[in-house]
Amino acid sequence: MKENIAKKYVKAIDAVSNKLLVNVYKSLNKVIGAYKIEKFNDILLASSIHKDIKVNLLLDFINTKDKMIINFIKLLAEKNRLMLIPTIYSELNSLIASRSGNFKGIINSNSDIKSKTIRDIESGLSRITSSNIKLSHIKSEKSEVRVEVEDLSLEISFSNEQFKAQVKEHILKAI
Repeated sequence: MKENIAKKYVKAIDAVSNKLLVNVYKSLNKVIGAYKIEKFNDILLASSIHKDIKVNLLLDFINTKDKMIINFIKLLAEKNRLMLIPTIYSELNSLIASRSGNFKGIINSNSDIKSKTIRDIESGLSRITSSNIKLSHIKSEKSEVRVEVEDLSLEISFSNEQFKAQVKEHILKAI
């Protein structure tokens, strides 16, 4: 539901101009980290705090003189949708990435992966998808290797347990 509402805002911003789309993205990038702080969210959710104070708080983070961006933040506050900003930011990021052909992804594994291996995976995926993919490595507890590029709806995983089960199944079928 939040994603659908956010997409409507992004579509409206995009209809005005590509420049506004990029400016809103850059502006929201300045405040997006604050949404990870619980007290910041408490302030935005508090009904006892006036909307103007919430708008001023966000605009202090953004620090812009662009009337379109200021009015956008005011509109979100008026409609009680300030908590949609991270989702709107994510949708803007996806749209900009799809237009530029640059995508970010994650490799999850329980062991370290050499940077050359990461570059090889990046180049292979980039070649297959006809786009530019940049991967970062995150160490996880699971005994699998998973490559995810969310904006392309791309997910590749390899699990030792799954491989062993498939080998056993293949041997049993052969017998």
